[in-house]
Amino acid sequence: MTASVLEHVNIRTTDLAATIAFWTHDIGLREGPRPSTRPGAWIYDERDVPVVHVAFYDPNDAAQRNHV
Repeated sequence: MTASVLEHVNIRTTDLAATIAFWTHDIGLREGPRPSTRPGAWIYDERDVPVVHVAFYDPNDAAQRNHV
């Protein structure tokens, strides 16, 4: 069985640049508009749908550690 559509994935990462590069350069999606001022990115597919949401994760921030 293979996936035919990716609709929404939320990824928290300590390496924002590498994660964005993976989804854009390696997978072939594109970074697009994101309605937030916090560090992160929305990654869009060829249908112009934001399918991957990337958020910066700081393991030293207690509020982020407690938010799953």
